[in-house]
Amino acid sequence: MERSARSKCGNSGVALLTALGLLFIFSAFGMAFVTYMTTMLERSQFETRSVRARHIAAGGIQVAIGRLQSALASGKIADALSAPGECEFPLYQYDAAAPEKISAMTDRRWAVGLTISDESGKVNLNYAPTRVLQAILGVDGDTARKIRSALPPTGPAVAPASAANQRWLTSLDNLVTRGLISPAAFDAVPKRLATVHSVADPARPVRFLNVNAAPPAVLAAVLDLPLDAAKQVAQKRPFASFADLSAAAGKDPSAFIMKPAPDPGGTLPGELSLQSRCFRIESIAELMARKADGSEYRITGSRAEAVVVFDDGGAPQITFWSEALERAEAGKAQAVSTAAKSGDRPILLEKP
Repeated sequence: MERSARSKCGNSGVALLTALGLLFIFSAFGMAFVTYMTTMLERSQFETRSVRARHIAAGGIQVAIGRLQSALASGKIADALSAPGECEFPLYQYDAAAPEKISAMTDRRWAVGLTISDESGKVNLNYAPTRVLQAILGVDGDTARKIRSALPPTGPAVAPASAANQRWLTSLDNLVTRGLISPAAFDAVPKRLATVHSVADPARPVRFLNVNAAPPAVLAAVLDLPLDAAKQVAQKRPFASFADLSAAAGKDPSAFIMKPAPDPGGTLPGELSLQSRCFRIESIAELMARKADGSEYRITGSRAEAVVVFDDGGAPQITFWSEALERAEAGKAQAVSTAAKSGDRPILLEKP
């Protein structure tokens, strides 16, 4: 009898321990599931905001392109380059009481900062003559000829590449990655003087270098002048005609390194221009949250960069694009000023 009572008591203890063990295991699974779902929800929100950030940064590029088109049409490109490049993209949310209605969010907004710079004063290495390559890159004649021979031929009628290794440079880094110059020589190249993105149509590489925007070092290379003489030429800008440029340089355009086309009446090298047509745009989009005290901090952000070339009719063509997500520093308040324009306000929806 006593033995039977002890056996029952022992079995009850084992059952209790088993139940407690199972309860612990299920609780652990439940906590792990909740943690997993919370993590996945946060990840989903982060990815949604990241996608929106990239779209907003890309939208900033389009806003800048529109402003540049207007500036080119009105002849006020200098204003577009000097004016603060800012815009605001407000957020909207569904009205919980009336799902068919939307209302602007007051505690969140997208702020976009735009930077526009002129790329038209840089030498396009894909279309530069050997002597210009030599001057801009600071290399000897043999290296300059090696670079020129590695590029497709240029001219009024561009012929197909005659060798398998003849292809365009798609970035300045290609000079090193294709073994055209050494890394040390590349480090010494003044990057502010060179580009590979200022021509939209390789079959028509015309008027892509603006002598009114070119630094003196570029003028010296293109016009075949000493640097001091090129600085004096730069001080006489802007030039209203190529006759003005020729007079300032003290030589006929036929004596420039970039020479005029041989057709009758040709007075100007086809590569040169008096107006900028190529611009680099940087767009930084930030999702800003407003605290109760009115201060703001960034939740997430994205950066997009593009080079755009406008043709004679003002139509844009993007020749370079890059984008990257920028992570926010948790809790760091950042004041962002905006100059919102009614035409810069697309509608974005946030669920409450």
